[in-house]
Amino acid sequence: MNGKTVFLIIFGMFVSFSLILGLLISLIDPTLSPKKPKVKRGTQSVKTIPTRLPAPRRAQTNSTISQPPSPAPTRLTTSSAPIPKAGQPSTIDPAPKATQEMNQLKKSLGKQLNELKQERASKLNALARELTLMDPSNAAAQLAHLDDEAAALTLAKIPIKKRTKILAATEKKLATRLKKRLKTIR
Repeated sequence: MNGKTVFLIIFGMFVSFSLILGLLISLIDPTLSPKKPKVKRGTQSVKTIPTRLPAPRRAQTNSTISQPPSPAPTRLTTSSAPIPKAGQPSTIDPAPKATQEMNQLKKSLGKQLNELKQERASKLNALARELTLMDPSNAAAQLAHLDDEAAALTLAKIPIKKRTKILAATEKKLATRLKKRLKTIR
């Protein structure tokens, strides 16, 4: 095959594909494409939406099968209140039951948080007692494994003389960070 023949074959395929595509596009009815309903702001709209229910259970009594009648479409209406424009907060009245549940959740979370804080404080107190009994270099090594906040809180519970010895044995960068944290804690 020479180049002219290959070119004519490819060109013929391109033209036939274009003709078929044009024919299909012209046959498609543009009214069948789904369109979103236009809703004006501040007006009430009514939409009819068919509801989908789960497949009915088939109850068998002797030899008969009964099916419930098909449900009618449900009409949903929006409130007559105007729709807020973008950037404006919408005001929604909370349901009393939901508000009560939220308050109960807040109370239970508050209790759990207080319990966790007490547990953390007792563990930090125990750690401070242990570090007080250790020599300063070992205590400094133990503090290096903690995050800055926990280490500072623990150091705050240690007597000043012992704390200064521990900070002197701690790495210089960590010691300066812990000293800054200790100033904010007191």
